[in-house]
Amino acid sequence: MRLFSCSLLALLLLCLGCVASRPALSPDLPGKTIPVDDSFRAEFPQMVVGDTWVSKAFSRAKGVETYTESIVKVYPDGAFDLEERSEAGFNYQYRYNNKFQIVGMRDLNEEKDMRVSDPAPVRLSFPIYVGKHWKDAYVGPATAGGNKWYENEYTVADFQEIDVAGAKYKAFRIERKHWARFENWVDHETFWYCPAVKNIVKSRPGWRLGKDVLSFSPGGQ
Repeated sequence: MRLFSCSLLALLLLCLGCVASRPALSPDLPGKTIPVDDSFRAEFPQMVVGDTWVSKAFSRAKGVETYTESIVKVYPDGAFDLEERSEAGFNYQYRYNNKFQIVGMRDLNEEKDMRVSDPAPVRLSFPIYVGKHWKDAYVGPATAGGNKWYENEYTVADFQEIDVAGAKYKAFRIERKHWARFENWVDHETFWYCPAVKNIVKSRPGWRLGKDVLSFSPGGQ
């Protein structure tokens, strides 16, 4: 019995050590509303080669990790190619159209094209302004394998000043409701789009930790 108790205590201490050492995202501090009039809106951003974001994010597959996103090509119509390189060695290139939708993806390590959701999700719908509401629906990969038909509803709820990883941003707070057809569940996510940074600077899905932007470096300088 004593040996069993010692083993159980050792296992408990090991688990506590793992939890304590796990990196965390920034605290969820309440955003401060910035009053804006009805004409205030964010248009589709003009990307510049060299625009770079460093972020920390969490996923079931990779855990918490830091990764870098950089604009590597901009097309005449405003579409762009973005490379994502993570500290864990996952490297991808994404093609965004001029509606900020992912329409192509390539695994740079394997040098092969990857399948993307069809039709492309509309995570950001420009122009963005407080009160805007939109929906999308698409076929995408399921966590357990295979495909599912997903649906989303988005609402721009506020324009706020928020703290992310020690920096302050002025951003639109967007509420997303997400579900799969013919299944009895609904997920909720809150994310913040910052026009000055040309990207989502923070996200908090209902079932995982989300994402924090740690820094932004404008290109073309």
